[in-house]
Amino acid sequence: MQLTLNNSDLELQRTRSVAKLMSYKYSNKQLEAQKLRSSIEAQHARHQANDIILVMILTVCLIIFIAFTLYNNFHKRMMKRLNLANAELEENHQLLMEAKERAEADNRAKTAFINNMDEDIRQPLNAVVRSAIAIANSHPATSMAERDANLRNHQEVQRNTNELLAILSDALKKAQL
Repeated sequence: MQLTLNNSDLELQRTRSVAKLMSYKYSNKQLEAQKLRSSIEAQHARHQANDIILVMILTVCLIIFIAFTLYNNFHKRMMKRLNLANAELEENHQLLMEAKERAEADNRAKTAFINNMDEDIRQPLNAVVRSAIAIANSHPATSMAERDANLRNHQEVQRNTNELLAILSDALKKAQL
């Protein structure tokens, strides 16, 4: 009976060993499945991280593109405004140069006119004075009273002539300014 017992013990032990072995195999398969799941989840997480990085890179590129486009449009508008302002400045400069040339020509004409006026007025005025003196000297005074009257007339003509020449000189000087 001992033998039967031993055989049945052995059989029981063997069954237990097989069960344990099966349990280990099952546990191994569960561990492998768990490892495989973990590996798949890790790959999935890496792919998600890569997708996020890719989206961020594309977003930065888009922002840079938009900024460059806006800058380029701004630069074009500013260059157009600058060109228009330069053209306007050039036109104004040309108008100013023409006005300056006209003013200088007018000034030269005014100076020539004043110089001619000076001579044209002084010469006849001096001639009138000389004529008045000649007329006064051509009629010799017969009496002392006539001589005094002629002298007073001569002095008055001389004084008025000097005043007129002074006024004329002042007017011409002011006109030359």
